[in-house]
Amino acid sequence: GNGFWNDPDIVYWLDSNVTVPVGQTLTVAPGQVIKFGWYNANLIVAGTLNAVGTPSAPIIFTDRHDDSAGGDTNNNGSSAAGSERWGAIQFQSGSTGNVMDYVDVRWGGYWYHDGMVMLDHAALTLTNSTLQHSSSDGVRIVASNPTLTNNTYNDNGSAAVSMDLASNPAITGVTVSNNAINGLQVDSGTLTGNSSWNDPDIVYWLDSNVTVPVGQTL
Repeated sequence: GNGFWNDPDIVYWLDSNVTVPVGQTLTVAPGQVIKFGWYNANLIVAGTLNAVGTPSAPIIFTDRHDDSAGGDTNNNGSSAAGSERWGAIQFQSGSTGNVMDYVDVRWGGYWYHDGMVMLDHAALTLTNSTLQHSSSDGVRIVASNPTLTNNTYNDNGSAAVSMDLASNPAITGVTVSNNAINGLQVDSGTLTGNSSWNDPDIVYWLDSNVTVPVGQTL
């Protein structure tokens, strides 16, 4: 059924994957801290994620070693996140109605993950949020058209945001600092249809060739 994580006085600890199935919604309350206790733990959303914080009570997704959020949850003394991280918030194909507002996502994107927040044929509105210290991209977009508004991307190991050529995000109000690429990294390849690059608040970064084929318009 639908889930509600609404106990901000205590940290939620995920030792392994948690999946929101098709047709169900997980609602996360303002001020809730969620820590991932394993390097390959993920929040997998096939249904809907409704994570709406506030300016004074953001929702935090972070690593088990991050004592700056929720204190010393793993009872190992003072420690900081960094060497051992978690996977990703993964929005799977067909996932709809997802909202993340005033959310702080930290210290993920580990191992084989291409981003800390990942979309694959999915919908997301991500606003007023911070994505920081990912091992890879802050946000990875595949065949999706999310709305990303007034977000901060800092200290990510790869790009602030990356996308394939089948995606067309709406990105405004961008703040970037100290990412490997302070911009939107675009995959190489050939467009399969007409496309628009219309996000002037962020730099488009091409590492290799992008081809606009005969009969198509960029």
